[in-house]
Amino acid sequence: MSSFLMPDSSVTFSMSGTQTPSVDLVDAVDRQLALLFRRTRAVMIAAASHLDEHLGSHAYGIVVRLAELEEAEIPARVTELATYFVVGKPTISRQVSSLEAHGLVTKTPDHHDGRAALVRLTPSGRERLEETRTARRAWLQRALENWSNSDLSDAVTLLARLNESQDLR
Repeated sequence: MSSFLMPDSSVTFSMSGTQTPSVDLVDAVDRQLALLFRRTRAVMIAAASHLDEHLGSHAYGIVVRLAELEEAEIPARVTELATYFVVGKPTISRQVSSLEAHGLVTKTPDHHDGRAALVRLTPSGRERLEETRTARRAWLQRALENWSNSDLSDAVTLLARLNESQDLR
């Protein structure tokens, strides 16, 4: 498939009519994402320590996912959590066991599949998650206080689009 570069060198079009981003723009996005990921990791570590000072950065993401599944009334199995977080079952099992040891989740046998365990937030886990979400929301509101609603809406749209493009790969 052949392609050609537009005069401004920012966008390449393939003969199929789809755009191929320029290397410079892809590199710029990569740098910004790397910075965002480093900063987000620091926030995730702080959020996990807000849940419990002895937990790793994985804790907040797992607790949030469990809350999302519970709100949708979808049972959470360890194997499905492993798939969602793109980690092995032994890894997610250790992480869930750590959350259980800290009183944030419970594991019960799955009555539909005797080999599987269902994971649910405890009342304490839900309460600490809400406290953590409140603190994260306040931090994010401060970080975005100079952004217009239009800019925020555009950012949400573009981030969702980026996430969706990754789901299709």
